[in-house]
Amino acid sequence: MLTINLLGELSFVVNGEPVKPLRSRTATALFLFLACQQRPVSREYLAGHFWEDRNETQAAANLRTALKLLRRPFAPYLTITRQTVAFNQESDHIIDALTFAHQLEQIPRQRPLSLQTADQLTAALALFGGDFLQGFHLPNAPSFEEWQAGQQRHFRRLAEDGLHRLIQY
Repeated sequence: MLTINLLGELSFVVNGEPVKPLRSRTATALFLFLACQQRPVSREYLAGHFWEDRNETQAAANLRTALKLLRRPFAPYLTITRQTVAFNQESDHIIDALTFAHQLEQIPRQRPLSLQTADQLTAALALFGGDFLQGFHLPNAPSFEEWQAGQQRHFRRLAEDGLHRLIQY
């Protein structure tokens, strides 16, 4: 069982044991990006997304190196082919940000709110431990930073909307 906490301080836990930080921030960012995707991503896209300042050959080599680093701690959670890389959606995992969003989406938008709906909102909002990848930065990867900033805005809006609904209750 893999637990990934993306809201607030980043952490990985496998079977109850914290995973040591990877040697490479880029490999960490790559794994986080893949974990948030709901589909396979082409190797070409990943190489360009994470190593946009490198030529195609060097970017592809860097991607291979990053994937090698990820295989050791996260092999069961990755599906790697010659053309694509994906987070294994069939694996036993919990990603707090995705659980948070899913729980909020499942809560009815009725007015006035019922006590049950308020309780559901409270439980969902308890998952929001802070901004998406709070304090995590990947220098020299503007595409990743742009994606991260978009995710931060998205999850912050979800939290604000949930809090607003709860306050109305």
